[in-house]
Amino acid sequence: MKLIHLLFIGLFGSFCSAQPAVKQHLQFKEKPGLYRSEIVDAIYYLLWYENSDLIIDADFARRLHPALKACIAYTTFDLCTECEWGEEHEIGGREGLECSMNDALGLGYQCSDFHLSFLRSWFRTDSSAINKFESCPTIPYGATVLSSAQYITVEVKRDEVVVKCKVGGYNFREQQSWEYDRINTFKIINKGVKVEKLFSSDAKIDFWDIPDDL
Repeated sequence: MKLIHLLFIGLFGSFCSAQPAVKQHLQFKEKPGLYRSEIVDAIYYLLWYENSDLIIDADFARRLHPALKACIAYTTFDLCTECEWGEEHEIGGREGLECSMNDALGLGYQCSDFHLSFLRSWFRTDSSAINKFESCPTIPYGATVLSSAQYITVEVKRDEVVVKCKVGGYNFREQQSWEYDRINTFKIINKGVKVEKLFSSDAKIDFWDIPDDL
């Protein structure tokens, strides 16, 4: 585990622990309605690197409109960013995984009923999105294979939401790391949000050797 920790820091920088976890869950309706005037056109910066530390503006993320949170949660759904097993985790189980991005959005444990219900309620008119939520990853920090968010921005213009996310990952078994851009476009509708376009750039893959003395 120590070897994995050292190599991970070398690849992506050390994670910042200054942001407190947000344990309070969102309040949401089973069938959310939407008043367009509640959302302001802007570009939001939610996650970035600063002096090799990963920073999540949890206080700002918590104040975002739930429709925007749904778009972000969809984009980062399969990315386990700063995830560790919490107090409710039972050894051998897959429940109780605390992830910093989920905490910042107020969505509770990764793949929890609350997390999935929130996404299904906002994307309830999008069958492809609903199918995506059937398989939910729970991968803690230090796993052999892991992908996480390295940078996230959200651009809102009228009824369009564009979430840009830089993804970084590694596979210690194969001794490789990767990085690519993910750009997802969503449309705000009266009954929630739906996916308009999904884009992922070609991954930049690096191979490396583990020193024999580690």
